Amino acid sequence: MGIEAARHDMICKAVGEDSLEGVLARYLQYQALFNEFSPLNHLDKNDPPYFGLSVLQHDFPAPNPGAGIHSGLMGAKMQEKSDAIGHTGYLSSTPDQPYRDEISFLKAMLLKDGRK
Repeated sequence: MGIEAARHDMICKAVGEDSLEGVLARYLQYQALFNEFSPLNHLDKNDPPYFGLSVLQHDFPAPNPGAGIHSGLMGAKMQEKSDAIGHTGYLSSTPDQPYRDEISFLKAMLLKDGRK
């Protein structure tokens, strides 16, 4: 999240730019597309449960482009949105979530037997 996420090559390439400067120069042109990219804008209470792998780091601005894309802050925002709309989501960095890791989550969801 933030300007460091925008420095990530994936963001520039997604809109056909070679650099952050190009993205920023035409930001208004790309704004609707950036909104479309965000999973926050697509989460619905009828979506299946998710397990988000999230780091505890919430530095803002992020220290580098990779940390900006995979921000702990983004995980927290996804969990916040999930809770607000009545969706079921689990974030790996949340101490009271019931799954040890993504494998235990997938087994529980796919086997539907409640084993954790």
